[in-house]
Amino acid sequence: MNKLRAYLTGKNLYSIFLHLVVVILAIEVVILARQNRQFKEGQDPASQESVKVGDYLSLSGIVPVDTIARLDSTSERQVIFVFTTRCPFCKETLPLWRQIAHQAEKAENVALIGICLDHLAETKVYVEEQKLTYPVFVAEDKESFVKKNKLHGVPQTIIRATSGRVERVWKGRLSEQEFREVVRAISHITHNKHSNS
Repeated sequence: MNKLRAYLTGKNLYSIFLHLVVVILAIEVVILARQNRQFKEGQDPASQESVKVGDYLSLSGIVPVDTIARLDSTSERQVIFVFTTRCPFCKETLPLWRQIAHQAEKAENVALIGICLDHLAETKVYVEEQKLTYPVFVAEDKESFVKKNKLHGVPQTIIRATSGRVERVWKGRLSEQEFREVVRAISHITHNKHSNS
């Protein structure tokens, strides 16, 4: 006990305190780095529950940006892009989405749609500026639509069966590997359709 008291001098206590502060700061840096990585990928780190495979994704309450567009409910699957006009990760993913749209056009039983979580007016401008060729919809009540479908964080790429069940979900900016997974999934759907015919 006397040795401990002798060790705990002012200088040693200060050293112990500094070591504790360094350890705490290191832990905080790790946590912040993880959150930063999630943010850079376009994911919402605060989100507790988000859409996942097997969930039901309702498309009720969405309206087309272009009044001519109609929601295709006859295709076996829908490839859905969820985005906002101000999301930089959504904009970075647009070239890959254009390629996916091109692949989906070749697949007779796959419909491709975009769902923007912004207001109609700004979405219209964005669709024209970005020259989006696939049908884009907006939610009439964004908060309710996001909450009901657990669509926290953008961008998201989702494959949905006509029953409404989610079959695949890619969250955040699509990597090249994820892009190839989406294209393979579309090809697989088309291949199965022709195999069953």
